[in-house]
Amino acid sequence: MEHNYQFNKRIAIGIVTGIEWFDVSVLPLGPNLKLFAPQRNNASFFLGLSGGYAMALEDMEFPDFEVTDTKGGYFMNSEIGYLFPSLRNYKLFVAIGYRYHEFELTRQDWLLNQVDRKTKYNRFSLRVGVSIF
Repeated sequence: MEHNYQFNKRIAIGIVTGIEWFDVSVLPLGPNLKLFAPQRNNASFFLGLSGGYAMALEDMEFPDFEVTDTKGGYFMNSEIGYLFPSLRNYKLFVAIGYRYHEFELTRQDWLLNQVDRKTKYNRFSLRVGVSIF
């Protein structure tokens, strides 16, 4: 979910938050920047960039070892999208992009040693939504 303030017809700045699930549920929170191309018939292309930190909401579970601590990690998202014209102040949008996310965990292995592990996710994203105002 994004909450942006559009300064003019070209730039919007805000925050991004929500709940995402990978191997564990995380709560991302960070700044968001959108750059809009000139509007044509009340529609436009945009570029978006966001990043920040995602906090882990639960510990991971594995059948072979005990997880003692699950930490969050950094995320980054870049995308290109299109705002479709619509009735009133609502606009539909579709965006495709690249999303990077990482998080860390500490586990006990079978020799009773603590092991820190960092997991990284690289993926494509496809978002469809509604822009209000």
